[in-house]
Amino acid sequence: MFKNALKLNLKKDELISVAVEMGLEILSKAKIIDLKKLIESSAVYKNDIEFVRCLVENALEKSKQEAEKNEQKAFQIKSVPDELKAEILLNILGERVNNLLTYVSQEDLSNYVKIKELILREFEPTPQECLNNFKKARKLPSENYVQFASRLSATFDYYCQLRKVNEFRSLCDLIISDKIFETLDRDTMNHIATKQGETYFKPQQLGRECDVYLSARGKVSNDLMSRNPGSGVKTDGRNRLQTVGTWRRERNSSNVFVAETKTNCVLCKGNNFHPLSKCYQFKKLSVEDRVEVVKRNNLCFRCFLPHRLKECRSEKNCFCLRPHNSLIHFSRGKTRNPPPTSNLNLDAPTFVPGQIEGSVEANSQSQFVATGFEKGRLKRMCF
Repeated sequence: MFKNALKLNLKKDELISVAVEMGLEILSKAKIIDLKKLIESSAVYKNDIEFVRCLVENALEKSKQEAEKNEQKAFQIKSVPDELKAEILLNILGERVNNLLTYVSQEDLSNYVKIKELILREFEPTPQECLNNFKKARKLPSENYVQFASRLSATFDYYCQLRKVNEFRSLCDLIISDKIFETLDRDTMNHIATKQGETYFKPQQLGRECDVYLSARGKVSNDLMSRNPGSGVKTDGRNRLQTVGTWRRERNSSNVFVAETKTNCVLCKGNNFHPLSKCYQFKKLSVEDRVEVVKRNNLCFRCFLPHRLKECRSEKNCFCLRPHNSLIHFSRGKTRNPPPTSNLNLDAPTFVPGQIEGSVEANSQSQFVATGFEKGRLKRMCF
């Protein structure tokens, strides 16, 4: 219907909360479809879709906080044992935590505190999402400007906490870096966001990373291309050759600059410049030890880069089609109840049954059957 239509896939209480914040009148027996039509037909939805999107995000965040509080109260009221809390939490989340369970040891599955921290770290908003929410925040109809100011302060404080900014100089660097980040094109922005992870690059470091990335892709800044044409130099053959030679030297120097800024291996440290997937020491480790290295360095399970799995832009999965690297693939079923195996020794001596005295004549007329397996087929021999 609209250019930036918003999908209202919310629960009934969340739709009611959004409608109340928009100042709409709600019927006492309104159903979910009625609430959606009421919101979508309102003037606020048609004229200010970003404001409605902000209300939806606030309603979802509020529901999440209430659910967590209710869960903690339920544990306290029911006196749930600590070893069962983690199992209850995993059953509530269901399929959304399947990727995390692949790399959780059997001992940690009963540790509620560790499971909770792991899930919160995976699903908590990224610093960039917090910054976007801060910039898009608007005063709600139900709050005054003092409450609005408090909400903005809390949002920005949480953003600074995620960026680990606690002094004036680092705050200035953060503001400048965010301003530079806004001017980048989409590809460069995604590259920088993936590389800096939870931290942030200071202005000079951010500028260097951008120049390295653009140089590696063969791009040249606008001032480099327009430096000689706009400087009033005569357009004779000699100057034209000097311009080309200068541009080539600067491009070659930028290529050398790219080669000097490779990432160190997190396992080898030192001056070993290679990805973790190519590391000889990493490949010598067992699968369990490789997983521990990835978890300890907060790397992506799919590409071994410093970001979360849900932020990974790589589409290469393991051969089992699960979202992890093939170097950390292991099947737990292989170590449980291994199938019984038997080996037939062809060099074993011939079995001669013992005979009891007095029964030689009786056994002389009897036969016995030997049964064995030969290349998967049953074979019997009579004697």
